[in-house]
Amino acid sequence: MKCAPVLRIPAAILCAALLCAAGCGRSPITRFYTLNTLTNPPAGRQAVAAGHGMALGLGPVLFPAYLDRPQIVTRVSPNEVKFAEFHRWAASLKDEFSSKLAQDLSILLATDRVALFPWTSTTPVDVQVKIDVIRFDGVPGKRVVLQATWAIYGKDRTRPRLSRDSAIDEAVEAKGYQGLVAAQSRAVARLGREIAAAIRSLPPEAPAEGASRSNRSESGMGPITVEKGIHGTG
Repeated sequence: MKCAPVLRIPAAILCAALLCAAGCGRSPITRFYTLNTLTNPPAGRQAVAAGHGMALGLGPVLFPAYLDRPQIVTRVSPNEVKFAEFHRWAASLKDEFSSKLAQDLSILLATDRVALFPWTSTTPVDVQVKIDVIRFDGVPGKRVVLQATWAIYGKDRTRPRLSRDSAIDEAVEAKGYQGLVAAQSRAVARLGREIAAAIRSLPPEAPAEGASRSNRSESGMGPITVEKGIHGTG
């Protein structure tokens, strides 16, 4: 009785097959992303000397719970989002957003005196900006949406001098998550421009409560009209 012939596989082919199988079993590489600041500052804006310019306090900045995670969030439908397991933020998105916006406002308002919340009690703040982010996600290859309400406070922190809603829709110019994050950076820059323009448009603040009536009348300064946005003073 004859035995069936044994199939012999060359060692080189066997090693190649084993390496291929090992490679196929590996998890995809996780990639990490950050937002970037303004690459083209407005024409005519020049940096000021250290310690000069408006003292701006940014924050608190509030984020919805669905964005409080390391994964990049994308929109599947109006009622469904997706968490990208292998595409993540290099740091907290809330911190990334706040830091990036602070740098943009520093450029737009020509000041190096920008403090992120919470700042110390001794930090001088002329203007404070509070932000409530409602939505900050998008569809890769299509669009990014940033919705936020924000308010500007003067030295009197009891009520805002101005409050507004922003609804920013930014087209994604490149494929993949790199294109999505680049569009998110541009959306934050647009929000920064809106906030900076609003700050520049504010009239001078009224004198402190202790100022005498005679000083007010001599200066010709009447009562300050507070500009209100959609939310009024809320």
